[in-house]
Amino acid sequence: MRTIPSDLTSRDAAEKIEKQIQMLGWQVDVLVNNAGFGRKYVFAENLKTDTSLASVDLMVRAYVEMSLLFLPGMVERRKGPS
Repeated sequence: MRTIPSDLTSRDAAEKIEKQIQMLGWQVDVLVNNAGFGRKYVFAENLKTDTSLASVDLMVRAYVEMSLLFLPGMVERRKGPS
């Protein structure tokens, strides 16, 4: 198994990962969408430091974006989900 560490809360993370995979000549046969972070705070207490949107980006947007990028190739090669 190979991994590429990345901060998936960054809006360009999936694109950077895709470029790294292409440069390395790898192909994705299994995609594990398992990212998250913990937090303890009062919701909307401080709008400047609130991490709610970063949490949505990580747990929804990144999951969908990674799947959109890599699922078509997996289906085409018959590797990954059926």
